[in-house]
Amino acid sequence: MKLLDSSKIWFLDKNFKLANVETYPIENKRYKKSFIVINDDIYKIKKRNIFILYNEILGEAISEYFKLKTVKSILTTFSNINTDLDKLNLFLLTKSFIDNNKLYTNINNLNILEYFNCFEMIDSLKCYYNEDLHLFEFIDNNDLEEIKKNLKKMVIRDYITNQGDRNRNNFLFEYNNSHVKMMPLYDYEHSFMFRKYTNKFEFDPLDRDIRCHIHNDLYIQELLIKALNLNIDLIFNKILDEYHITLNKQEQENYTKILDSKKREILEYKLIK
Repeated sequence: MKLLDSSKIWFLDKNFKLANVETYPIENKRYKKSFIVINDDIYKIKKRNIFILYNEILGEAISEYFKLKTVKSILTTFSNINTDLDKLNLFLLTKSFIDNNKLYTNINNLNILEYFNCFEMIDSLKCYYNEDLHLFEFIDNNDLEEIKKNLKKMVIRDYITNQGDRNRNNFLFEYNNSHVKMMPLYDYEHSFMFRKYTNKFEFDPLDRDIRCHIHNDLYIQELLIKALNLNIDLIFNKILDEYHITLNKQEQENYTKILDSKKREILEYKLIK
């Protein structure tokens, strides 16, 4: 990987403060140093090797391809003295969408039952658990259709990118009475060749019931066709334009191989009618 120049890198002033974890919905105190405040806005800060940071940026771009709302990260460094790009101490800053005056929940509170078939779970959605009122409320029909479409987009984009960490806390929902909406997607680092975990919301393409479900859902069919048409070279170029980061030929091929293997699965398992 090579950084071409510093024109797209934000040099962060060292005059920052740690986010007050008490006012942020994070239960585990070990995350305290993972958040900073800049001009009263809270940012998640990630320091990993450069390939993990690239995975995050790549994941955001692919979500945009599927027209999914996603967080948008900034590449930054605290080393505003050192201009040698090969030695820069790089971080990824992601602005938080959380508003402390609003209410949020995760997928566990959107359904009474859990299913092994993620598509069955999505189609069965009707209500969510209002933690303040301690009761289930029906979701507005327009909101419900939008949520179902976004969840199906998420499942297909995660499948094609070998996403391995789409746990219940990696996508959230904002709610207000009967109105519920899915918040921007985030956390893409464990995907492609960096997958470490088992994705709880993925599907088995060899399962007969799941394939039947996929065949009978026109919207999923559209999404699978869109996945087949994903041109990762265009995504690489988009990232190059926005962040001035590029991969060498071998690194690009590693990503392309995984994407192509997923595309082959779609065709070989006849997921598209």
